[in-house]
Amino acid sequence: MSEYRYAIIGMSRISIQHIEAAKKSGVKLAAVCDLDISRAEEIFEASTLSEGEKESISRYDDYKKMLVSEKVDFIAITTDSGSHAKIALDCIKAGKNILIEKPIALSLKDADEIIKKAEEKGVLVAVSHQNRFNPAVLKLKNAIDSGDFGRLLHGCAHIRWNRNEDYFKQASWRGTWKADGGSLFNQCIHNIDILRWVLGGEIDEVFAYTDRLAHPYIETDDLGLGLLKMKNGAYGFIEGTINVYPKNLEETLYVFGEKGTAKLCGPSVSKISEWKVFEQDEEKTVSEYSKPAIKENGIKHAPVYENFVSALEGKEKIFVDGKAARDAIEIVFAMYLSSKQGKPVKLPLKDISVMDFAGLYD
Repeated sequence: MSEYRYAIIGMSRISIQHIEAAKKSGVKLAAVCDLDISRAEEIFEASTLSEGEKESISRYDDYKKMLVSEKVDFIAITTDSGSHAKIALDCIKAGKNILIEKPIALSLKDADEIIKKAEEKGVLVAVSHQNRFNPAVLKLKNAIDSGDFGRLLHGCAHIRWNRNEDYFKQASWRGTWKADGGSLFNQCIHNIDILRWVLGGEIDEVFAYTDRLAHPYIETDDLGLGLLKMKNGAYGFIEGTINVYPKNLEETLYVFGEKGTAKLCGPSVSKISEWKVFEQDEEKTVSEYSKPAIKENGIKHAPVYENFVSALEGKEKIFVDGKAARDAIEIVFAMYLSSKQGKPVKLPLKDISVMDFAGLYD
């Protein structure tokens, strides 16, 4: 395999996960870009990049100049959520494959445009929903798809976290509609994505309440409670909050079927704590998946990069593509819309943006 070269736009805290995961996959970081390019040095210092590797990386404060100057195989976009779509579309226009941090966009129109333009240009689009790669999640999904759970009845995603004022002060874009999109977009999207995925994907309607109860210094939600009615007859429930005192409590995923019950928990729902499935050895399964995924730098994003490299080589498809990422944000939009209108919302949705909910909690 020839060495692939990539660039990063946005030297945010999450960018170090990309740097370490790419390095683990044998991909060379050729260039980085940030409006404040001095931030790159802080990220590099926290990484395992050698001095020689750091010196070989080109620095830019204008990503459009980088697109013209650098010959890279793909670009990782790790900026604030509100700028994902514009940067992604500019990269696609330049013929670059892209890997976007979640969420793919803050409007369905933008998400659909990314998918459409990428298909027209023949470039790859992957989105960092890395928790889908967790062995425990894959075990659950494969068991459901194999019919081990029988008819699905319902599933629950609980994200019971804490995000205090200090967290929001770290970056001015956090807690804003335009650049962040709210806790359901930022903190809860991974588990929301997995719930939809394992329950079969297709949703008939959503009913929800969302609110801002304990964060008067932000514009967006800090609580979301949603009920999903799936087209296959199953139901889903979402509880997403950043109000838990005094620190993160848990993130869990439950699935209930005619012949199976499962509970996933631990960091990023990477651990199986309950596995009661017809004619299967519960003790063996729980023991095998009782330890959460290793939380070293890059380990969570490593499978994303391994899959992306395989897709570049034509060996496999993108595991979480633009359509899958669009499906995840559609649920969040449906929750906001239902909360605003006070009634169930039918899917699919089309043209809707986070800015449609500006002032919702004022």
